[in-house]
Amino acid sequence: MGIKINNSVLQKDFQKIINSGYNFEKGNVSGFSIEVFEPETESFSSYIYYEDEKKRDKDYEILCGLK
Repeated sequence: MGIKINNSVLQKDFQKIINSGYNFEKGNVSGFSIEVFEPETESFSSYIYYEDEKKRDKDYEILCGLK
């Protein structure tokens, strides 16, 4: 059984985020989000949850547990 992430785009990207050691934090882009900082490009990506704080927080907990 694999890891289940609520955000479908983050589900595809989470291994790269963890393996690359990118920093991430909770954000509020378009309601609720997870912001991932990519230092080599000096940019960040936002994984959007709109008004679903519970799903954002659950995915954030999963990422923190994998780091």
